[in-house]
Amino acid sequence: MKVVFIGSGNVAVHLAPAMQKAGFSVEQVYSRSAEGARTLAGRLDGAAWTTETDAILRDADLYVFAVKDDVLPDLITRIPANHALWIHTAGGLPMDIFKGHAERYGVLYPLQTFSKNRETDFGQAPCFIEACSPEEEAGLRAIAGRLSGRVQTLSSEKRKHLHLAAVFACNFSNHMYALAGKIVTGQGLPAEVLLPLIDETAAKIHALPPETAQTGPAVRNDRDVMKRHLSLLTDPDMKNLYQLISTNICKEKNMSSIPYDLRKVKAFLFDVDGVLSSDRISLAENGDPMRTAHIKDGYAMQLAIKCGYQIGIITGAYTENIRTRYANLGVQHIYLRSAVKIHDYEDFLLKTGLRDDETVYAGDDIPDYAVMQRVGLAVAPSTAAPEIKAIAGYVSALRGGEGIAREIIEQTLKVQGLWMTDEAFGW
Repeated sequence: MKVVFIGSGNVAVHLAPAMQKAGFSVEQVYSRSAEGARTLAGRLDGAAWTTETDAILRDADLYVFAVKDDVLPDLITRIPANHALWIHTAGGLPMDIFKGHAERYGVLYPLQTFSKNRETDFGQAPCFIEACSPEEEAGLRAIAGRLSGRVQTLSSEKRKHLHLAAVFACNFSNHMYALAGKIVTGQGLPAEVLLPLIDETAAKIHALPPETAQTGPAVRNDRDVMKRHLSLLTDPDMKNLYQLISTNICKEKNMSSIPYDLRKVKAFLFDVDGVLSSDRISLAENGDPMRTAHIKDGYAMQLAIKCGYQIGIITGAYTENIRTRYANLGVQHIYLRSAVKIHDYEDFLLKTGLRDDETVYAGDDIPDYAVMQRVGLAVAPSTAAPEIKAIAGYVSALRGGEGIAREIIEQTLKVQGLWMTDEAFGW
């Protein structure tokens, strides 16, 4: 069987030699990169190479498209159709991308990570195939079976989800290794010190489900450790990533992801614009701002009030519809036109007799800064100003207006055993 390879990237660099070793005759390599085409052809006995689509051989039996996803749709229109079998190797593209351009077509997706400078045993890679007809599937299965002992038919819909899973399992994990390496090399240690840990983490998955193998402060809900870790991270993106992943681990275990002892909390205070509502507002004809409110925030607030918590609003906004909305929920402390928020916060403490460490405040911008430095737990939405995120004890993955009050109140009530009690089933 004569084969033409379209592409000279990581997949082609491994798949083309594997096919030649399996007895296929790789006749030609096409690539937009002369260096890539020449280098790959040089690894294949007798293969020619070209950078011109017009020079691609027309009499091959199999055309393997191993190119970037965004290149493939245009590329296949520039190659004249023939009676050969055309296949691509992409995980995220449908088989029918060839429809209307080729008579016979399919997919051969190897589930493996490939790097040009590292040898990979192709025979160990599961290969997922799909073809335009039962006859073509049988032929493609025979081709894949000469490359790997693990061949399985998979639809385009399922394959794109498999590709997504592969990104989590491989690409994101590798990025975590890189970030971990930055941390240790920043302290004068070689990144290689992490290799035994990485090896054991991967090895455990062969014997244990990932959920069982999970270790670390998030799965233990060790808030003190998580808080110390966050204090060591100066890069805001790494800090947000740490919080996001810790939050997800805790949610899987149905625990609080917030690095604070929520058993202390007796009160919740919120800014409005950028926290309870979006940081973008529409304007009425008279210039008054028009805001939205998240319905689940409202439910959580009224439930917290019924459970005995103090709820407050401290905002520089002045429209009476804010007072109406939150007073109707039973909110006891509403400060509008707050020029200096720390003054209203101190008035709140005076009226309630509460301490800083019993209070949560959620804010998003510089006017919230002084209050957030005082309270026990300062919370910021993902859209908060960088200065606010830097001092927040918890940065939510939610944007302003997306339910941050519900998130904080729900986690607190769960920790205190007050979630899904009799009070929860009514307004």
